[in-house]
Amino acid sequence: LNDSTIGFVSQTGWLTAAAVNADAQYVTLQDAGNQIGQISGRAYAGNFAIKSITALQVGTVDSVVGVVGNNAGTVQLNSDALLSINANVTATSGSVALTGNGITLGASKTVQGNSATFSALGTGALNLGAGTISAATTTLQDATSAMTGTILASTFLNLYNIGGTVTQQASS
Repeated sequence: LNDSTIGFVSQTGWLTAAAVNADAQYVTLQDAGNQIGQISGRAYAGNFAIKSITALQVGTVDSVVGVVGNNAGTVQLNSDALLSINANVTATSGSVALTGNGITLGASKTVQGNSATFSALGTGALNLGAGTISAATTTLQDATSAMTGTILASTFLNLYNIGGTVTQQASS
């Protein structure tokens, strides 16, 4: 699914794939039955939205590293299982919304946007201590616990419905 001149990458039915790289003007793969193991890609003109009912990781697919949404687009990654951020996630002028039954931010990885929201569905933990979050407004919510690393939130840091401890990784 790699062509920056294509207007939209979308779907009419569920998708099962070990790895998907999606590069287009707009990317929307949000069928409720999707089973995607690893994702990378670019939305050159707007939103990049992915949904998986299985564990999802951001990584390298077809030599493309991470996920980028350009031109005020939103990057939205949703997993009904664990969401692992093993490569950078960037919304150049927009927001990032990450949802998973637990979210892990990999070592030295960055999530960057005007705003960044991390939701662990109320049943998972937010393990963000190894990476960096850079967003004017950062929201951590609906988690059993949260461990943070470096958070560069120039406007607000919001914590909602964190059922257990909130800690910060040493040296961050």
